[in-house]
Amino acid sequence: MRNSLTFDEVLRSLRKEGVCGGQVDPQEYHAMKPLLEEALGVPVVSKSTLSEFARGAFRFRWNKDHKVEKKSESMALGSLVDCLTLTPELFDEQYLCEEKKVAVKKNGEPYANGQQDAEQKARWEAAAAEGVTVISTEQRASGETIAAQAVRHLESRGLVLGETFTSQFAVWVYMTEVEGVPLATPVVVTGMFDILPHEGEDIDDLKTTSVEVDNFEKLRYTMEDFGYGEQGAMYVDLWNAYRPEAARTSFSFLFVGTSEPIMSRWVDMTPVVLDIYREEYRRKLRQYATAWKTKDWGQAELETRVFLPSVREMNRLQKGGVA
Repeated sequence: MRNSLTFDEVLRSLRKEGVCGGQVDPQEYHAMKPLLEEALGVPVVSKSTLSEFARGAFRFRWNKDHKVEKKSESMALGSLVDCLTLTPELFDEQYLCEEKKVAVKKNGEPYANGQQDAEQKARWEAAAAEGVTVISTEQRASGETIAAQAVRHLESRGLVLGETFTSQFAVWVYMTEVEGVPLATPVVVTGMFDILPHEGEDIDDLKTTSVEVDNFEKLRYTMEDFGYGEQGAMYVDLWNAYRPEAARTSFSFLFVGTSEPIMSRWVDMTPVVLDIYREEYRRKLRQYATAWKTKDWGQAELETRVFLPSVREMNRLQKGGVA
């Protein structure tokens, strides 16, 4: 049985100790962020927050003010696989697996336009209001296939849910400075660890990807594009702030492909690599704190830029245009 932290417990611990950690249901974890910001009066910053901010501060703030949430089929599949792999006990609470039922006429014939049965539609809308996601049997089967591969590859490292690792362990740290330099405003930095081994110096994360994981160069580009090195450095720092007496030094990703054939690959990040990315996430954190304090999120009129091909593009051109 999962003993999930409540919002009141997290808030009380942050106010008293400046740090909090424990298992929490993923949906509740994300719902806590705006509540903590309101209660503490400071920004709550995750790795995804910094990544979105770095891509464009003006757009980030606009999306936040207008409550724009990015959702995609790949993100939905990733959430399903996470649930099946890391929190299977929550599946029945968070998902409703059911095929669409087409409404029928009085004579029993289905409507040609395929409109949904009114009773089922109302039930699905009520489920969505409660945070339940409706999926088809095909979607569930696909998620279970990918999750099974993830479980097999976890077990290859001796990682068994509940026996040798804890899943979905969140940490919050109230920070007023970085490396002895005060931030423009205090921030709460947070992250949720997919896989926290009971022993060792590693923290692990599960990623589903449409990239062919047997093509390591493409996987490397994906990791760079999405700032996974910064995530690794931040998560290690969060844990070490929470449990300095049991410090960890490395971070690993388990990538599982979402297309046939379903394949997976571990990618390890050493302390040396994490050191490279540590300053990068801290730089973004300082910039974010300043933007929050000054309310300067840039403007819609962007600076003129001169096009120059990237290093990746130059390498391609030097090879005669062959990727």
